[in-house]
Amino acid sequence: MKEAIESREDVALIDSFHAAWNMTMGALANRASTEGASFERLVEVERERIRNAILRAKTGEALANWFLRFCAEATRGASLGPVRSNATIMRQFLFNPRNSDRLQNLLLFALVSYSGENFRRNAETTVGSQKQEN
Repeated sequence: MKEAIESREDVALIDSFHAAWNMTMGALANRASTEGASFERLVEVERERIRNAILRAKTGEALANWFLRFCAEATRGASLGPVRSNATIMRQFLFNPRNSDRLQNLLLFALVSYSGENFRRNAETTVGSQKQEN
C-alpha cells in the first residue's frame, strides 16, 4: 500500500512514523516482559492514544509538535534515521501550515498501514541472539 505513494514528503513522513512506532513497540515489548503485562493490550492502548492525539490536534503546528515529540520519545532523544536522512524535506513539510490536513491524514495512514514486519524481524533477531547466549 505504502509503495504506491510517490511524494517524497509523504514517504519520508510515513517511514519516520513507522520507525518511531517500531521503537515504541519495542519499548512496550520490554515493558510487557518485565511487568508480566499483555503486549497486545499495551499496543492496543498506545495505538488508541496515538489515534486520539492525531485526531484532537487543533492546528498543524500542534500536530507537528505532537509528531516530533512522538519521534523524540521513541528514540529517547536520539536521532531517527528516516528523519535524519530527509531532514530538509521533513522540515519544509512539517512547518508549512498549509499541510496540516495532509499531515493528519498521513499520520493516520501511517498508523493503520503499519505491518509490523520490521518489528517482528527485530524481535526474532533479539530472541535468536538471546538463545545463542544461553
